[in-house]
Amino acid sequence: MNLGPCNCILQGLKVLFFTIGAIYLVYLVYLLFRAYSELRAMPYFGKFKWYAIMYYNKKTVSNSLTDFSPEISPCNIRTFVNQV
Repeated sequence: MNLGPCNCILQGLKVLFFTIGAIYLVYLVYLLFRAYSELRAMPYFGKFKWYAIMYYNKKTVSNSLTDFSPEISPCNIRTFVNQV
């Protein structure tokens, strides 16, 4: 099925969309690097890194407890409420 000129317009829009998307992704990476470099210049960067590691450890433990424990599972919330 040949759509003629309409097919050219769709191809052009697809190229435009992916070009703008690629530019946006490059800009986001640039912003991330800039933010990271500004954070490294801060005097409390070492503390911030430590707090981030502790936060992710806490989050991992609590998620694993609620996801893998049948007693505290969100699917089994009535049983959990009755036990409390």
